[in-house]
Amino acid sequence: MMTFDNDTIQALLNLPDLAIERVVLGERKTLRIYVHSTLEGTQCHRCGKPIHHAYGLGNEIELRHLPLLEYRVLLI
Repeated sequence: MMTFDNDTIQALLNLPDLAIERVVLGERKTLRIYVHSTLEGTQCHRCGKPIHHAYGLGNEIELRHLPLLEYRVLLI
């Protein structure tokens, strides 16, 4: 059985502004990778003004069909 550590997965995904919270090995060789953004602020999607603090968390989404080695990867 192959083991995955966060640093290895981070390097393989090559997504710089995401931090990995946890990795779950699921059925049929599926990896569920739970991530969160490490960006320090953004702009409001309505008015365009800078946002410097969080108002809450958005809904979880799954990005499907991202092959990694022999696994199907879901970024959540």
